[in-house]
Amino acid sequence: MSATGRYHYLDVVRATLMLLGLPYHVARIYSAGAPNFLNADVASPMLTLLSDTLHSFRMEAFFSIAGFFSYLILVRGPTGKWLVERLQRVGLPLLVCTVALAPIMTMAVVLGEARLAGETGQDLLAATAARLAAGPGGWFTTSGSSTAC
Repeated sequence: MSATGRYHYLDVVRATLMLLGLPYHVARIYSAGAPNFLNADVASPMLTLLSDTLHSFRMEAFFSIAGFFSYLILVRGPTGKWLVERLQRVGLPLLVCTVALAPIMTMAVVLGEARLAGETGQDLLAATAARLAAGPGGWFTTSGSSTAC
């Protein structure tokens, strides 16, 4: 920790983890058995290994850093204040984006599937409503596949 109380090395770790997201997501396109919206025709064993390796630690590292900082905040003040702040900073945007963006993103997925299948998308609103009514599990996945980041 520096004199300002900031853990500068954690900024470097977070930036590195974020930058590792670029090769991870590109490698996922060429990974064997990875269901994506976009898959290459030929899988690469090296890129599959890279994707699996990066996937094995990236998100866990982010959660560990978040837990560390949550602990530091909890030590400094009351739990109620921390909880209210988390709800404001994380819960409210999550709720708003889910309500506002889920229908739009689901409609884009349904339209993309219709275009790929050669359909005109005449029943776009009905198909979107059906997908939304099926619950969150089907909102952002193409029919028959799922995505994992």
